[in-house]
Amino acid sequence: MTVVLLLGALKIFLLRVGDVSIGTVRVLFSMRGKRWVAAGLGLFESGIFVTAIASVFKDLNSNPWKMLGYAAGFAAGTFLGISIEQWIGSGTIMARILTRLAPEALTDVLRAQEFGVTV
Repeated sequence: MTVVLLLGALKIFLLRVGDVSIGTVRVLFSMRGKRWVAAGLGLFESGIFVTAIASVFKDLNSNPWKMLGYAAGFAAGTFLGISIEQWIGSGTIMARILTRLAPEALTDVLRAQEFGVTV
């Protein structure tokens, strides 16, 4: 019986690792203006989340390990999501450029290359 309780908690842990890591990457794609990628990731993220939370509430009184699996999965998913972002390199870099020579031409070239530019 204890093995069954722990397997339920492990299932929820893995679901939470999946949905939180996807959510972390989704937010990063949103900030980069990749709407379609972010929307697709959001679809998977919300589906996994609903499955996980339904499993937690299904028999919460008989298996308190599920709450621990839920919380630990959130923490591990955050760690994994940040690790994935570093691995794929979709983060942002800020560069400050000060110029008096044709700043409009420079901003046009940077925007054409899909860099965000603030003047």
